[in-house]
Amino acid sequence: MAKNEKNIVPNSFNLHSKVNVDTYYKELAEMDLLWDYVNTYLPEKFSSDDQFRKEIFQIMYDNATKISPELEVFLLDKLIHSLSYFNEMLAEWNLQNR
Repeated sequence: MAKNEKNIVPNSFNLHSKVNVDTYYKELAEMDLLWDYVNTYLPEKFSSDDQFRKEIFQIMYDNATKISPELEVFLLDKLIHSLSYFNEMLAEWNLQNR
């Protein structure tokens, strides 16, 4: 193995740590194209991976110039979940005070 080849692997790890891998998704979100990209090229991953879905919606929320209906549904679902939890805790508190 040549001297140049030995330096390729460590340099690639160093380069990977310096590069922000989410930049591509952020740029697509800023152009309001992230949703189309995910639906076209990553529909299986989006539908099966909850963490990836949350990350994509967070990137859309943080960087998009307009809110898509899909993001609104996701945010409303999170709001419903939070309010349901709050309602359960409030019901327990009311039962304890009686």
